[in-house]
Amino acid sequence: MLAACSSGVPATATATKSSSSAAVLIDSCLVGTWTATNVAMSAGGISGFAGMTMTIQASGKTVLDLSNAAPMVFSDKDVSDQFTGTDTFTMDSVHGQTGVISPETSLNHAITGLDGTATEPLEQPFFDAALYTCSSTSLTMNFDGVVDGGAYLEGYAATFTR
Repeated sequence: MLAACSSGVPATATATKSSSSAAVLIDSCLVGTWTATNVAMSAGGISGFAGMTMTIQASGKTVLDLSNAAPMVFSDKDVSDQFTGTDTFTMDSVHGQTGVISPETSLNHAITGLDGTATEPLEQPFFDAALYTCSSTSLTMNFDGVVDGGAYLEGYAATFTR
């Protein structure tokens, strides 16, 4: 059984075949288009990304679009980091945890600080495995404590609405 929706009714998962012919499980509660209200470091000091959209299909195909996302703001420094572009990947979900299968990235980011702006491609996918809770209108993804890996987004939590 997967993460429960806030109504108390267990969310369901749908098994689908990806292009690699492997079955992908995706929680039906995740399927749809979500808009980020905030992504923040749990310890504070870094926040942003309001306006980022994430579209998750029943097949697990996910498109993360940062074109309209607010910059990442570092409250203790005079620096912001603006991401643009999209990530496309296949996501699965089991027991309240998402995983990323076959990530692709075409994101760029521009870091603006006291010395001006530097733009460069992002060399790794923006998205990472996360623990999640969702309902028909809200999704919270926590990148702390992920069972199988977690990696570079550890310490962040993202909130989305439909």
